[in-house]
Amino acid sequence: MTTTTPAATTVPLADGEYPCPACGVAVRPTGPDHLTTMTILGRDDGQHLQMFTRTDARLPTVTMARCPDCLARHEQAQALLNAHPVVTKRLGSPDVALRRLTGALDGLAVLHASPAEVERLTASDVRLRVLIGALAAPGIASTWASLFAPVMAPGVRPDSAAVQAWSHLSRPDAQVGPSLREGYAQVLRATADATTRLAPPADGSPRGCLVCGLASVSAPVGTQPAHVWALVSADRSALGGRRSPDRLRGYLCPDCADAKEVEGSIGPSAMERSLLAHLDIGRKSLTPTALTGLVGWAAQIEPGEPSDEPWEHVDVEAVRDTLG
Repeated sequence: MTTTTPAATTVPLADGEYPCPACGVAVRPTGPDHLTTMTILGRDDGQHLQMFTRTDARLPTVTMARCPDCLARHEQAQALLNAHPVVTKRLGSPDVALRRLTGALDGLAVLHASPAEVERLTASDVRLRVLIGALAAPGIASTWASLFAPVMAPGVRPDSAAVQAWSHLSRPDAQVGPSLREGYAQVLRATADATTRLAPPADGSPRGCLVCGLASVSAPVGTQPAHVWALVSADRSALGGRRSPDRLRGYLCPDCADAKEVEGSIGPSAMERSLLAHLDIGRKSLTPTALTGLVGWAAQIEPGEPSDEPWEHVDVEAVRDTLG
């Protein structure tokens, strides 16, 4: 049975105060730039869900302002995404990436993770993707804002704030605690110091990187393959193979996925970038590609088995000679 918010978890807002959208405490912002307004699309009274319509004269809104601690966490998320642009590209848009990573960091705050632990869990592209995959959803669901948008929860009032940071999670109907703990345990398993060799997901796709042919990559024990390998689809001709109506579907290793993201698509430029990075050779030409006839592993007529090292299907010494 759904119950209303116990009085002990909230406090009325004073004039000029707004609730923090993350932890819920009352904030007195220094300027309008710090305000965030969210639209309420529906209301849950505990028994019925009423969704407002766009034809309503005015959809209700709620305005909030981040407290200093939660603002710093939001800015930390932006700084991390700036330092790891591939993470943003994998998630599709800067706004989505920022929302999800901020939510994951909020989840760590609820769990009282130390600054050193947060730094460890955000130290690489792979670790950021693991963190976002496991904690973004429960982290966002833990926030004060989630009580109001998109649907207002039973018993909450827009003119109230949390008595103390995250006290709204003491609501009897709050269900995010187990999800946060489960997600955190998944992150800890995936970011343990012990490592293993991780092959692409076993879904019938080629069992190596489509571009370089690598069979497996090193990853922390417990990491899910989808957090390391990037699923793609490409024409065989884009990888240097013969034209075919059948597209290649499979996975790219992290290095080849990064090359694809930099170039914007799978093709000769991305393959060359990946190969030259592997050989530690800098580009000397301003032309789109300096190599001709480069073929990705999966686009060969007979690809053979994937390899322990990348680009074993290519005569790398001939490449060195070509580039001088």
